Amino acid sequence: METFPWSATRARTFQECRRKYYYRYHLAPLGRRPDAPPEACVAHRLKDLVGLEAWAGDLVHAVIEHVLNRWRAGRLVTEDEVTAMASRELSRRFRNSFDYWEADPDSFTRRPVLLDVHYYRRDEPVSRERGAAIKETVVRSLQSFMRSELAGRIRTVGRENWRPIDRNAAARVEGDILILVKPDFAFVEGDRLYIVDWKTGKPDPFWEMVQVTCYAFYAQEKWGYALPRIVPQVVHLYPEFRDGEAAYTEESIRNVMLFIRESQDELGSLLDTEDLPSVERFPYTDDCGRCRWCAFRGMCEGSCRQEEK
Repeated sequence: METFPWSATRARTFQECRRKYYYRYHLAPLGRRPDAPPEACVAHRLKDLVGLEAWAGDLVHAVIEHVLNRWRAGRLVTEDEVTAMASRELSRRFRNSFDYWEADPDSFTRRPVLLDVHYYRRDEPVSRERGAAIKETVVRSLQSFMRSELAGRIRTVGRENWRPIDRNAAARVEGDILILVKPDFAFVEGDRLYIVDWKTGKPDPFWEMVQVTCYAFYAQEKWGYALPRIVPQVVHLYPEFRDGEAAYTEESIRNVMLFIRESQDELGSLLDTEDLPSVERFPYTDDCGRCRWCAFRGMCEGSCRQEEK
């Protein structure tokens, strides 16, 4: 059986809830087929639902990408322009994610970022307080970026030292494991290559360690830098700018490689020769709190039973 790609997101989903992993990575992909079973179509529709905090983070990434593109073109952009654009995008994306469910799909040239509040709780509008908190997260994150020393360094080194990141970025490790990565930016400064990921949520040192190590593997393969000359960074933007605390040492690299290998073996052990493995191989999580934030909670029997407890 051909080895499937590995990613930190995939492995984390598996650790958090194996049933969610089944819905997201096994059942939902079948929903694209003309003869897809109904439950696969539902899973495919639900897989892109996100909560407000994740949605805010996605918007911050999109606005920073816009800023970098402006700088790449040699154009200036002020902090006020950036925050004003973010406010407009907040309103537009929120409205589109609501309208999508009732509209003709052809009326959207691109599927909007979908919010679970518009699927599960359409009759419960987001409170003004929650909306204000989301807006504050977006605005303060962008202000943190625009005012940071890192943004100044990125501009100073010049776009000739910026490095393009593949749309489907990946690296092969130990010969047979393809790891998928999604860093946000890379640039060369002096004899070092920096590869960066912006974060707006709470720190998680273990998974950040896994991410930065995978980014280093990608940078090593793509640009030919030795690992000691690669500086992978997780940068937190909210509530203030700060570098992540993830370890990146020879020992952490060995530990991450061991984790990837063990994780890949465990995921592979649950597969069979059919397109869709047996759902019974993927039990529900014991952490009932996770069900509340799961995109698949409306179709998951485990979620229903836990809500009744």
